[in-house]
Amino acid sequence: MDMLRQLNAAIDYLEANLDAAPDLDRAAGIACVTADTFARFFSYMTGMTPTEYVRRRRLSLAAQELRQSETPIVDLAVKYGYDSAAAFSRAFGRQHGVAPSVFRKSGGSL
Repeated sequence: MDMLRQLNAAIDYLEANLDAAPDLDRAAGIACVTADTFARFFSYMTGMTPTEYVRRRRLSLAAQELRQSETPIVDLAVKYGYDSAAAFSRAFGRQHGVAPSVFRKSGGSL
């Protein structure tokens, strides 16, 4: 049961650091395992790698911000760790099935 508690603490760390680049070695340390063991266990428990989890969470936060603000898409791209609006739009479209500009205009749900 301690391992689940430690994994939850590591996820809390990832969540608290979504706006920066979370240090996966630090997350592994919080879980009291090596980085490789953390990645394997995290993948087993969640069905995705820690890096994929961070990417998906950032894109979900970006979707919320698209819906609730008028922040330019290029600014959101930079805020959520993308080098360009095009790269952000591709990633957003792969995850949510719609381009960020279309999502903002339609106000649809994901």
